[in-house]
Amino acid sequence: MGVKTSKINVLVLGLSNSGKTHFIDLVELGENTTKSPTFGYHETMVKYEGKTEIRLIEYGFLSPWNNIQHSYNVIYILLRMSFTKEQVLETKSIILNIHKQSPNIPVCIIYSGLVNNKKKEKIHKLLQLDILKYSITIAEISMDFDNKNWLEGLQRLLEWTNVVGKDVVKK
Repeated sequence: MGVKTSKINVLVLGLSNSGKTHFIDLVELGENTTKSPTFGYHETMVKYEGKTEIRLIEYGFLSPWNNIQHSYNVIYILLRMSFTKEQVLETKSIILNIHKQSPNIPVCIIYSGLVNNKKKEKIHKLLQLDILKYSITIAEISMDFDNKNWLEGLQRLLEWTNVVGKDVVKK
C-alpha cells in the first residue's frame, strides 16, 4: 500500500507588482523567469516531504479573484516592503474581504523584498494584524527573493501550510 498523499490548495493574492508570479516561479523553477504581469490564471504544484501536494494558484492582474468559487485551504498574500501606505491599506481590504467570504481559511502575509523591521512594524500596525488575529488565523513571514536565504523562508512557509492546510481539510 502506497503513502497517502494530502492535497492543499493555496490561493496566492496581492496587488499588482507584489511579486505573486515571481514567488510561484521561484517555488516551481528555483528562479524567476517571468518578466511581465500575469493576465488570467497561473498555477503550479509542489510536493512537500513527498506526501503533501501543495497547489499554488494565482489569478493575475484584473482577474476577478474575489468571485472565485474554488476550494482553498490556505491563502498567501504577498505584500512588497516598498508599498505605499495606500497600497498597504488596499491589501488590508483584501484580507477583510477574504475573511468575510471565507472566515475559516488561514492567511499568510508574505513580506517580499528587503525587510526593514521598522517598516515591517509600521505595515503590521496599518494592517491591524494584532486585532485581526483574534478572528483570522494569520501568519507572517519575510522573504527577500533576491537573497539566497529565501529558501529558508519557503521551508517555514511550507511547514506552516502543511499544518494549517490539513486542519482546514479536516473541518
